Amino acid sequence: MNDPQFLTVEQLAAKYPAFSEPSLRWMLFNRETNGLTTAVVQIGRKVLIDEQAFVAWLRSRKAA
Repeated sequence: MNDPQFLTVEQLAAKYPAFSEPSLRWMLFNRETNGLTTAVVQIGRKVLIDEQAFVAWLRSRKAA
């Protein structure tokens, strides 16, 4: 299994231009209700997103 790649909101938006920073921040703000908590690590105020878990979450939303 590959080690997780953690990205900031800015880095994730740059890597996946289909998602703007504001849209990613909205997803993160609502992560308790949309299930994105599994892809997020928060250390203090720093929020990091596990890229592999984020992509898996996106794929799971396709079926919803």
